[in-house]
Amino acid sequence: MVLDFLSHFSFDAPRDLPDMEMLEEAGLLSKAKMLAGEFPDPLPAHDDDQDDDEEAADRTETG
Repeated sequence: MVLDFLSHFSFDAPRDLPDMEMLEEAGLLSKAKMLAGEFPDPLPAHDDDQDDDEEAADRTETG
């Protein structure tokens, strides 16, 4: 599973993943906000793909 993730994003090994400093420099992460317990919302308020995923999950749960 980890190898699938790495491959999907064109990384050869976990060491190739960006570190906290690189993420902060790219404006994708704020260490201060994380320490304060503030986490960004990973999805917009309404996501059609999310609705499809939830419907598929409901069908799987109910058989």
